[in-house]
Amino acid sequence: MVAKMAYRISETAEELRKDIHTFCEKSVKEACKAYDRSGEWPVEMYEQAIEMQLHTLEVPEEYGGPGLSRVDTAALFEEMAKADAGFATTISASGLALKAVLIGGTEEQKQRYCEKVLDGEWGAFCLTEPNAGSDVGASKTTAVYDNGSYILNGKKCFITNGGVAGFYVVTAVTEKGKGVKGISAFVIDRGTPGLSSGAHEDKMGIRTSNTTDVNLENCRIPASCML
Repeated sequence: MVAKMAYRISETAEELRKDIHTFCEKSVKEACKAYDRSGEWPVEMYEQAIEMQLHTLEVPEEYGGPGLSRVDTAALFEEMAKADAGFATTISASGLALKAVLIGGTEEQKQRYCEKVLDGEWGAFCLTEPNAGSDVGASKTTAVYDNGSYILNGKKCFITNGGVAGFYVVTAVTEKGKGVKGISAFVIDRGTPGLSSGAHEDKMGIRTSNTTDVNLENCRIPASCML
């Protein structure tokens, strides 16, 4: 026998789940079959998702979001994934970047980046490197302090939303020789000199999720960008 676990979601989440189901049946499920073949980033579909505020699920109520529980959010991501895994990945990965800010950011950072999400921007969480992913301690990207700033150099790979994000949470080594304890995270806006993204990966699946390299070449940011 297979054990089944039941869970309850809030009334607000249940109403939103119904809306998501309707939207996915109409605008996601069938459309993504074509997008999955072409590898095209479905701009119009994601613009519709933003209009529905589906990208704001991780924003707490005090910052203007829906204030959903973790179970609520998981159930809504599950509803999206039924239609297309790439669609769910885009939205959940953006939430992952914001979650890092909510966990480690200052009050000013939390307000700023929640506002960016509410305004329709995506986030990207940049940890994986060519030789470091599960083994985070092997990271080579560095952040060197210099007169009130940090200068970042390195390459991140397989970054979800890398080519479409409005902000990036980037991990980098600040204290060599300390392994994971010597790694810090920084939040960086799109358009910052020295930060760039590569071409969209030609993947075997989940192709409606944008995946790229993120490159940092003498990317100078204020020290206040550290989480």
